[in-house]
Amino acid sequence: MSGEGMLRSLGHELRLDLGDDGYLAPLGPDDVTDLYITGLNDPEVNRFLSGPRKEYQTRETVRAFVAANEASDDTILFGLFVEGVLRGTVRLHDVSAASAYVGLAFFDKRIWGRGWAKRALVRVCAFAFDAVGTKQVLAGVHDVNEGSRRAFEGVGFRPVEGKIDDKGMAYTVWSLHPGDLLATR
Repeated sequence: MSGEGMLRSLGHELRLDLGDDGYLAPLGPDDVTDLYITGLNDPEVNRFLSGPRKEYQTRETVRAFVAANEASDDTILFGLFVEGVLRGTVRLHDVSAASAYVGLAFFDKRIWGRGWAKRALVRVCAFAFDAVGTKQVLAGVHDVNEGSRRAFEGVGFRPVEGKIDDKGMAYTVWSLHPGDLLATR
C-alpha cells in the first residue's frame, strides 16, 4: 500500500530506531508531557513554529493537536524519544504519492546540536520514500534558523524557493528526492 491511506493503518506499532537509545514513534494524546507543553511555550523553541507561537499552549491544546494528527489520513506525528523521554516531534504531513512535508519541533533544548535532527530526518525521509512511496519530501525552514538549515542540508535537501511567512520572516522551501538522501539509512 502506498500514499496517504497507509499512514492511518500503521497506528502506534511503527518504530524507527535512531541508535544511542533514541527512536521515533507515532504520538497519541496520552503521550503529551509537561516537557512537551512547557517547551512549546518557550519563545526560543516556538519562534519558528507557526501554531504554538500564535497562542499559549495548554495540555488540552497540545492533546487536541496530537489527536488531530493521529486521526489524519495524510499525517504522522512522530515523537522523538531519547532515553525513553519524549523530547521533540517530527511531523510528516500532507502526504501523497507526489510529495510530503516534514517539520521538526525539538522542545527539549538539552538535545539541540547533538545530531538528533539529522538522524530523525534521515529515518523519516527514508520511511516516506521506501514505505509510503512518495517521490519528494519538502520542508519550510526559516532563513535565520541555522540549526535546522544545517540539518536539512546535511541529509541532502536543496533550496527551491524563498518565501515570507505570516509574521514577515523569510523562509526557504527545501526539497529532497530519494536519490539525494545523503546519510546512511
